[in-house]
Amino acid sequence: MKSLPQLEMLDKDRLELENILQVSETPTRKLLGHTGAVYGVSISPRKDFLASGGEDGTVRLWSLFVYQCIIVHRGHLWPVWDVTFSPYGNYFCSVGMDRSVRVWVTDKENPIRMMAGHYSDVTVCKFHPNGNYIATGGEDRCIRLWDILDGKCVRQLTGHRSSISVLSWSTACGKYLATADIGGHVLFWDLSKSTKSDEILIARFSVDEQKGTVKLPVQHQHITSLTFSRCGSLLTAGTIKGEIISWDVARVLVDSENEEVSTTATGFAKNYRFHQPYRTKRSPICFLQYSRRNVLLAAGPFSR
Repeated sequence: MKSLPQLEMLDKDRLELENILQVSETPTRKLLGHTGAVYGVSISPRKDFLASGGEDGTVRLWSLFVYQCIIVHRGHLWPVWDVTFSPYGNYFCSVGMDRSVRVWVTDKENPIRMMAGHYSDVTVCKFHPNGNYIATGGEDRCIRLWDILDGKCVRQLTGHRSSISVLSWSTACGKYLATADIGGHVLFWDLSKSTKSDEILIARFSVDEQKGTVKLPVQHQHITSLTFSRCGSLLTAGTIKGEIISWDVARVLVDSENEEVSTTATGFAKNYRFHQPYRTKRSPICFLQYSRRNVLLAAGPFSR
């Protein structure tokens, strides 16, 4: 596999795209320390730290210069399901089975914020592009937005019918949040509108008699990854069955302003799907990311 900087700069018009699996000259490193399974990892934007959380309930901060654990953060009472760095890299967030949301800095052992409010496991977390807010989701089927300056929950979003599996912010503008659940539904939220929580979605789609819901069904597949393109025009999802599906965000935005969104789930999916799904032969999609040149990179446990 090419190195991380090379992957970030991949361009669809350049020859090295055909050699993406070329073995890198940089040796791989093995980081040992956790006493159980590792469920979440995140690399800082400056590529100098890696945070990890796992079954042993600890959050570990690793130096990517010396490849050693420099701080063991203890505080979670149960397994840690996810960790994520802020866009600025000097602090990060962890969530877990103990229903708490904790914010850590890279030079202190204890958390600087601890937020509570979820009624079950908190499974995913994601910083807003401006670094001031965190979106979290969990098994209580609720998404909460937290202000890290005072630790308060500023928004509570409901609409999912199963556990939240992944979150993604639109980095192009920061106004839109996409959330997905294990039941195969994606909800698209416009957080720029200062309205009530049940009215902040962008379209007038009301199949479930809940005003403002935009649902993108994926045939009841567990959605494992979700990402916006760099320009924010596409929303792409990966599933446990190896499908990659994209939707045209621009069409949703235009039609929602004109109140022309389809009133059936099937019709909505067909109207806004950007193209037919891509499928792997046998590998689930574990991770999706657009490069700086808008090339979509997908990763899974198998090579096909």
